[in-house]
Amino acid sequence: MKLLSVINVNKIFTLRIVLLRILPVFMLLFIPLNTKGQTAEEYFKEGAELIEKEEFRGAIEQFTKAIELDGDFAEAYNMRGFAKLRLREHKEALQDFYEALQLKDDYAEAYFNRGYTMMEIGNYQGALRDLDEAVHLDPENGEYYYYRGNANSVLENHRDAIDDYTMAMELSEEETGDILYNRAVSYNELGEHGKAAEDLEKAVEMNPSLGEAHFLLGVVNYGLGNNKEAIDNYSEAINHDPDNEDAWYNRGYARYKTGDMEGAVEDYNKVIEMGGDSAEVYNNRGLAKSETGDLEGAVEDYNEALEIDPDFPMAYFNRGFANFDMGNYRAAVEDLEVYLEAEPEAADAYYAMARAYRRLDELEKAKDLYNKAIEMRPESPQYFFHRGSLYVNGLDDLDAAISDFTKAIELKPDFYDAYNARATAWIMKTEYMEALEDATAAIEINPENSKAFYNRGIVMLRIEDHYSAINDLTRAIELEPGFGRAHFYRGVAHMEHGFTEEACKDFNSALELGILQADSLIQEICK
Repeated sequence: MKLLSVINVNKIFTLRIVLLRILPVFMLLFIPLNTKGQTAEEYFKEGAELIEKEEFRGAIEQFTKAIELDGDFAEAYNMRGFAKLRLREHKEALQDFYEALQLKDDYAEAYFNRGYTMMEIGNYQGALRDLDEAVHLDPENGEYYYYRGNANSVLENHRDAIDDYTMAMELSEEETGDILYNRAVSYNELGEHGKAAEDLEKAVEMNPSLGEAHFLLGVVNYGLGNNKEAIDNYSEAINHDPDNEDAWYNRGYARYKTGDMEGAVEDYNKVIEMGGDSAEVYNNRGLAKSETGDLEGAVEDYNEALEIDPDFPMAYFNRGFANFDMGNYRAAVEDLEVYLEAEPEAADAYYAMARAYRRLDELEKAKDLYNKAIEMRPESPQYFFHRGSLYVNGLDDLDAAISDFTKAIELKPDFYDAYNARATAWIMKTEYMEALEDATAAIEINPENSKAFYNRGIVMLRIEDHYSAINDLTRAIELEPGFGRAHFYRGVAHMEHGFTEEACKDFNSALELGILQADSLIQEICK
């Protein structure tokens, strides 16, 4: 079993989502009103013309002259505030919108502009209050609903945001890529991934260059378990925006999930090249390298992650596994101990450390750690299986081993390795009928399991059914040609059956494969 299979990948990888796409401030169309002075109106019109030309500083001067001549000119305050907003003079713009509303408290455009300005400075609660007023005063204006939807989305009022975006589309009598995208953000935040995907598919159909929509569609497809589609979505996002570091990062994760480890490494290389050399990226690249067999490269990446963030516990955890696979069992223990200081409830770490201590032949420590892992996660068949293996190979407690293998099978009825291990324990206890039943069960679950055929062959040999023993051991060898002990015991079965020539061939093969006890039989019967 691959040790990395115990890692909770969701804790390691972080999907980073662009939350909101706010459209540029649109130009409010001014409908001339009756004003108190012709001269003030002329200044106002000149200011409006300069707004159209985006000459905002000049527009401010004209609106100021209009206000000097007519201090009750609410529209001039509103438009001057708008020009200041475009110059990002937010404080001054807010004051002008305030003055406009003091003069005209039912002025929907001024409420909207003040609300938008508050969004610009991050006061979303204040923005929502003003946008509520704008919608109340002009309930047929789709743009007011759209921006109120944006405020609700940022404030995580996602159901309200969805309602606002839906109204915005109904009032404009068309669906736009931007509104669909933002509604999809809220659907996604509410976990309604199917509806989010539907909106995003429409958004990219209407506007194929909307990179954020391709990106979020990748996130949604990942949430739906469609990893290959997510990879395609992230690729489209990258095509439209090659500098989208999040898209490279998430595509690397999706590739990891689909087993494309080399592709994952390439994507994380790109993230690092772009300057996104965070502890998370090095950690994730280390995981992918580990799966390709580049354990040294993986350890180097975990080291880099810890250089960036010495308090990043998952890098210790993963480096511990890499060290285990490299045979550095003491180093693995040290890494896992550090991880457990940060995550004392991590059953997987106790389990992994138990396996390392077993390799270090510190069997009592290994047993104590298996006990701890099982106490914390009694529903894990793997934990019982490995503790049972320790009882068989080291602690010599066959009854305890059989009990653990039985529990593993109860938790996972198709756990053929546990059936096979229990068969081995029964053989050691010379209870051959129980062993025969378990080995046969393992074969039925996995007919490609060489060790189960080997175990059943040993049982047949012990009950002196030599012909059946030869058949089972032959199948074990077919499945695993380098299985030295299967060659040896088939030789014994051949010898017991009187097939000396075949027995000698098997003993010679066994000796070549490192089974030294075959040598004495060769000397005895193979003249």
